[in-house]
Amino acid sequence: MAGFAMAFATGAPRTLLRGSLISTVWGVGLLAEAVIRVPLVHLLPVDVAVGVTEVLFAGTFVLLIAWNGRREARARRGRPRRGSAPSPTGGTAG
Repeated sequence: MAGFAMAFATGAPRTLLRGSLISTVWGVGLLAEAVIRVPLVHLLPVDVAVGVTEVLFAGTFVLLIAWNGRREARARRGRPRRGSAPSPTGGTAG
């Protein structure tokens, strides 16, 4: 717990926000995939549903991984997100 408090006190809130955003996007993406998958399984014949849901699974992960990689690459470069204003310290707000 002391490590968490120290990290938070030394500027880690931005890192915690990044982690929260990434977790939220992945959670929403995987929940959306599940919501789409359920009716497909019930409406399609089994052999077709297996193929379609495999493509859905792969597509969901490819999109989420691509989003995550792009976001992390932008964060490493220090590039501001669209619509974010520069902060007084030279970084970006948010």
